Amino acid sequence: MEIYYDVEQDFRSLDQLMQEVITMMSHHIDDSNASIQELLGFYEPVESRFNKFRIAYKIYNQNYNLADFDKNAIAFSKRKLDEALGEFVNNIREFAKNTYNHKVYEPSLNGLIPKSEAIYKNKNNC
Repeated sequence: MEIYYDVEQDFRSLDQLMQEVITMMSHHIDDSNASIQELLGFYEPVESRFNKFRIAYKIYNQNYNLADFDKNAIAFSKRKLDEALGEFVNNIREFAKNTYNHKVYEPSLNGLIPKSEAIYKNKNNC
């Protein structure tokens, strides 16, 4: 599943960027601890959701060929990761605006599809 590796690479890049931001904050801002803790509070749900997505991928990868295996779990896990990322972007936008009076660049993202459209119907489990 190639998309998993793309998501993993994107998460690793985000994690590296967060490390760099935290390092910059600690070196360039007086009394940065509270701001760093706030930032980490925004990031923790994304990290948690990625770890759950990674576990869902491992289960999916091991059980894909079983006829009665529900393949929806990985799609729902990815969807929850997408929701956590959306919330993270919103929190970072507000954090930058309120803490540094800085407007964050916001790339256009694909919309989140409704849960009902993400369901995979197995031939044996229609």
